Parts: sequence; structure tokens; C-alpha cells
Amino acid sequence: MNTIFGKLENGKLVLAPSVIVDGDKQIISNDASVYLRYGYKEILREPYPQGDIAYAKRYIESDTTITISWTEDLEATRQYVLHEIESFDTSSAVNEFVINGIGMWLDGDTERPKLRGAVQTYLDKGLGDYPLCVEGVGVIPVAPTKLLSMLADIEVYAIKCFTKTFEHKEAVSALTTCEELVNYNYTEGYPEKLHFEI
Repeated sequence: MNTIFGKLENGKLVLAPSVIVDGDKQIISNDASVYLRYGYKEILREPYPQGDIAYAKRYIESDTTITISWTEDLEATRQYVLHEIESFDTSSAVNEFVINGIGMWLDGDTERPKLRGAVQTYLDKGLGDYPLCVEGVGVIPVAPTKLLSMLADIEVYAIKCFTKTFEHKEAVSALTTCEELVNYNYTEGYPEKLHFEI
């Protein structure tokens, strides 16, 4: 493995050039004493720690070496855990209910309001059972009042999930160590998934 040399300038590591220019001389060398004479030190690197904690670089300088070391990064670790909470919140572990054994989801911005409006129209017009289209099952005729009740249950479930995700984010924002962050269980406390048979 080739030895690498560098120096710290304003807290940043600058690698030594392959050719050192000294006045009208050009010096090509891999001799540590030559690099040291021009302010460059051997760069050593500690292995990056394993696990979910995020680490920031830190430099430890001696007379002849600069060691790249690692220190726990609390805010980067917090952002990692918050991202994991977001991912869990939008996954089928949370965003799913089951109809006749088939898992599915209706988003609250468009799909649930659209279906609710369509079912209400069927009810208002006295058109009888609503033809609910379920992928993997087919078209299922459902009484509009039953379907509206199901949609209300799904809405309550979604609100409870949203609240739990918010609580997890708030809890993570208040933690003060990386160990607490990576050990925080953001999967607990969610309501049980809804199961419908129609």
C-alpha cells in the first residue's frame, strides 16, 4: 500500500503533490523525511466504525503523522433515524389495511376523498350497492353505508398512525446521545391493521 502524505490547512486535509516545487527545483520523492521537511505528514486512517451511528471525520496530528479518526455525529445520526421513521411510516407496515385477505392502501390526499365522494353519490342517488374494485379480488358489490363506515375506520386508523409517527419524531428530536438514537424503537405503538371481510 502506498504511503500518502498531507497537511492540515484551515482544518482541511490537503494531500501532498506528486512533485514538490521549491524555488526553481522540482522534487519527486516518497521519502517521509522529504515530505516532513516541506510540512507534509504521513496520513494514517482508522477504520470506519460499524453500526448505525453516523460518524464525522476528525484529524489527530502528531509531529510526523495525521490520523483520520472518527467521532460520533449526533445530528447526522438523528437525521438517519428520522429518515428511517419516515420510511417506516410510508411502508406497508403502517400504510395498509386488508380486504378479504388482500393488503392495500388508499392515500388520504386523493384516493380516500375520491372514493368517499363516489360512494356518497351512490347513496344519495339510491343506486344500491357500490361496485368496489379490489385488485387481486375483483369487483365487490358493497352497501354504500358499509363502505362509508369502512372509510371512516380507515381515516381514524390513518390519524392514529400519523399521531404515532409525530410522537416518535418528537421523541427522537429530544434524545441526546447517538446510542439512544440508534436504540430507539420507532416501530412500536402503532394501531393494529384493519381487516375487512366483504
